[in-house]
Amino acid sequence: MEGDDRQAGAADRGRRPQRVAQGLALLVVGALLTGWFVGGGGFADVTSPLSEVIGTEDPATEVDGTWTAEGVAFTRAPRVLPAGSASVALEMPSDGPAHNVVLEGHDDGRPVLQASSPGRYVAVIDLEPGTYRYWCGIGGHRTAGMEGTVVAR
Repeated sequence: MEGDDRQAGAADRGRRPQRVAQGLALLVVGALLTGWFVGGGGFADVTSPLSEVIGTEDPATEVDGTWTAEGVAFTRAPRVLPAGSASVALEMPSDGPAHNVVLEGHDDGRPVLQASSPGRYVAVIDLEPGTYRYWCGIGGHRTAGMEGTVVAR
C-alpha cells in the first residue's frame, strides 16, 4: 500500500511541470483573446476608452485635413496641415471597428480624434511646424497599415 502511494506521488510530481505549462498556456491565450476583443484585432494601445468620441460630430464644417477610415485602412489622409491652429476631421462612412488618429509628439500620444460609429468628427489642434507621424492607435490597426506622415507648415 505504502509503495502504491509513493508511486502515485511520484507520478503527480512528474505531471506538475506539464500542468504548470498548461496553466501558463491558458493564461497567455486568455490575455491574447482579451486584447483581441478589446482592440478589435490585437492589443489596444489607446489611452482613452474605445467608446469615447474625441471631436465633435459635424458633417458640414470645412476643415484643413481629413482622415477617412474604412475597414483597417485610411483611404484618405492629409499630407499637409497648417502650422498653428488646424481643423481636422475623422470620417467613418460605414459601420466597422473604432478608429482614432494619434500624432507622434503631440498631446502625450493621446488621440486627437476618435470614433466608434459612422459619422464625421471634427477637432481643432495646435501644431508646431514639422513632420508628424500619425497612426490609428486601435490595437492591430497600425500594423495593418493605418499610418503615415503629415507636414505642418
